[in-house]
Amino acid sequence: MDNIENQVTTSDVDELERLYLKAKKSLREIEWVGFYPRYPEPISSFMKYITSSPWCNPNYKPEETKKLIDEIETADLISLRSILTAASRGERFCDGHWKSVIESERIESVIKRAREIIIVNK
Repeated sequence: MDNIENQVTTSDVDELERLYLKAKKSLREIEWVGFYPRYPEPISSFMKYITSSPWCNPNYKPEETKKLIDEIETADLISLRSILTAASRGERFCDGHWKSVIESERIESVIKRAREIIIVNK
């Protein structure tokens, strides 16, 4: 069992989901200044949360992200951390990335898988 599996709690997953749902509700509030998004506070807060412990994986490999997403049904918590880290860092390279991530079902899949892992490890 990875150390991270001992660190992620049901409360962590609940908070991830709570902040994600708030961010999702605020999608219409995104303002575009030229080609650049100005994100409302709930989206910024969600992205800040997933860059903190226990969700951030500073050792993630961006080139593995697509594979991790494709295999999310069997992902471990390290992989979920990598997916979330890629989601938060992607805005550096593609304006509007955060919007795309929140609109996709990727975060729902991460939350669902995290809950499954925590239940199995209780």
